[in-house]
Amino acid sequence: RNDGTEKDNISTITWMTVAISAIMLLPSFVLYIFFDDIYGASLSVSQIAQAKPMFLIVSLNLALSLLFQTFEGIVHGNDDYTSPKLFSIFNVLFRCAVIIGLVQVVKSAMVIVLTDLFLRVAGLLFMLLMSKKWYSLHKIFNPRLFKSAIFKASVSFALAMILQVFVNQALTQIPKTIIGIIISPEAVTTFSIVIYIYNIF
Repeated sequence: RNDGTEKDNISTITWMTVAISAIMLLPSFVLYIFFDDIYGASLSVSQIAQAKPMFLIVSLNLALSLLFQTFEGIVHGNDDYTSPKLFSIFNVLFRCAVIIGLVQVVKSAMVIVLTDLFLRVAGLLFMLLMSKKWYSLHKIFNPRLFKSAIFKASVSFALAMILQVFVNQALTQIPKTIIGIIISPEAVTTFSIVIYIYNIF
């Protein structure tokens, strides 16, 4: 950690995460544009109107989660394991309390996705502030510190993990997506419950 290249590692990983997040948002934006055409046969006009903004919010939340994990890794890398765990506990308790309270007033799934987005942003800012204990924002986000050697080493190391994630997502999400497009959201719910029961046993 103290060999003088630490700041290069942090900056490189941060910018790699930013790039991956941007790449993830690109297909999400394309899907948003063609959302009506894809789900027009299985969703009503009102359902599509409700689902499209939620889809964008969930996509943004997913992209921000990568940055959150990067800064959380910085905190763990500096031997601080307490702060992330305390935030995780707060996250669970706050999420449950807010969702239960708001759903009683506003009976909409939008409450859940907005709550999750708020907590993601709050967690991202918290981890960023914790990271500033060891590194300045200039070191974290300075593109001049980006090192191609670190990038190549990280890509080769993570390629197998990335492929495994894609395979797992394909196996779990593609059937739900196809059912939702061809049949109905209710059929997706039934399918998810059946798969959940199957996984239990």
